[in-house]
Amino acid sequence: KLDNASSEVILRGSRLTVHLNENESVIARRYALAHALGYIFSGQVGDADSCRTFSSSDYRYPSAQGNNDVANRFALALLMPRDAVDICIAQASRSVGEMAELFLTSEAAVHLRLEIIGALSPSRRRI
Repeated sequence: KLDNASSEVILRGSRLTVHLNENESVIARRYALAHALGYIFSGQVGDADSCRTFSSSDYRYPSAQGNNDVANRFALALLMPRDAVDICIAQASRSVGEMAELFLTSEAAVHLRLEIIGALSPSRRRI
């Protein structure tokens, strides 16, 4: 059980396991899983037995640790694919809140994804 963490990535031998905090919302767990997958697919899991836990502070972007930035960008792209985001942008009637509901993410995640793809000015916070 994870008390103070959102997710945990465990490598034991050749077996890789991801645990999610069941007390968090579905939206938070989806992001935690996508972030953990980004951590794994970017090759940040060591070769030996290891355990890495993540908390909400690891999901800040940009982060103090560049390896979290890679995992966060992966998570955002996985949960909000560029083609789907482009369609939402083309439908100018969609608000950030509607996009968050559509993609099952937080509004903060939508804002960040839009900033990363250049569709949202960080200073203006609108499309």
